[in-house]
Amino acid sequence: MSAPGIITCAPDGTSDRRHLGMLGTLSAITWSSTLPGGDDQFSAVLTVPKLYREPAIQAGRILQVIYAGSVVYEGRLDRPAPVGDSGWSLAAHGSGTYGDDYRAVWTSYTAANILSAAIGRGLRWNVGTVTGGNLGQVSDTASQSVTQFLNAYADTVSLTWQVNWQGNTVSVFPVPSAVTRLLVTTTPAAALAAEHAGEVVQLIVAASGFGGEIGPVWPVTFPAGAVSYDNDAGTLAVTPYQSVKSNFSGLLGLLAPPPRKPAPRPPARKTVPRRK
Repeated sequence: MSAPGIITCAPDGTSDRRHLGMLGTLSAITWSSTLPGGDDQFSAVLTVPKLYREPAIQAGRILQVIYAGSVVYEGRLDRPAPVGDSGWSLAAHGSGTYGDDYRAVWTSYTAANILSAAIGRGLRWNVGTVTGGNLGQVSDTASQSVTQFLNAYADTVSLTWQVNWQGNTVSVFPVPSAVTRLLVTTTPAAALAAEHAGEVVQLIVAASGFGGEIGPVWPVTFPAGAVSYDNDAGTLAVTPYQSVKSNFSGLLGLLAPPPRKPAPRPPARKTVPRRK
């Protein structure tokens, strides 16, 4: 497959666009996304002279991965680290983590009020549908991050949230259940560089296990809670949003009660000899 384009721009997200591939060779490119959340982590190695200082890789700039003409990842660059004499190790935290950098300041304890206030202070999100969550436990203003607020707002009522990678729109919605992807488990499928967490996967097993394995109830479906794409290897790792123990020893471990702790022994009694 063709290599993705990696660009960075000023913190406003539009000006001073620079293509990192024009500066040197990019390798070890990986990026990931999560549910809840959105675009998560990015890493790559830029091979340039060690003493080369380039504004395009300064911490705080917006990094985007372009694949097939579309943005498939956005994040904010962290401070680059030197890699011997060969260049720089690049890392970024994705748009799904931007809420970690902003406090949940509110004048009215609603999701829309908290998000709009943070966006007004610079949070690179847009507000989508953010209704239906739990507002019963009111937290003091600025006592938690925007991410912590969204987790508490959604999780306790079986909802989840995600920042869409196209437009950075944050929305709250039920955990998805309708199958949108078929996953072949034994024969590698074509590389899917544009995949994101939040799709619902159905397994297609070409060769099932034998012996003592536990047979799951078919069809096996689950929301993708995290995906990570390795561009060099052309592989996509998919982690379920929720999982259960799937082997016999693991199930026995859940069923067996924990061992009882021995009762503490009483302290030894000291005998004092009687005086004659």
